[in-house]
Amino acid sequence: MKRLTIFTPTYNRAYILNKLYESLCVQTCQDFEWLIVDDGSTDNTKELVDEWIGEGGVMHYNMISENGILICIFAHLFFDLKMQSDKSITYL
Repeated sequence: MKRLTIFTPTYNRAYILNKLYESLCVQTCQDFEWLIVDDGSTDNTKELVDEWIGEGGVMHYNMISENGILICIFAHLFFDLKMQSDKSITYL
């Protein structure tokens, strides 16, 4: 079980997510998972994340279409905190 969740809400930010991905790949501590919550992006965010998952990246990807990013944030934070109360969560 990973001890840290890095939480990234996104909407049409494929052009900048790669910088975050590259940064996470070179961290000395790899005891984390990356949770990306996409609020219905219409760019190539999903394809980009699918490519990273194919590379074996430590991530989870959820697309929630047009529900508002705040709903996504609170729903996933509540779920994570309730299920694994010993985890730390970081918002990036």
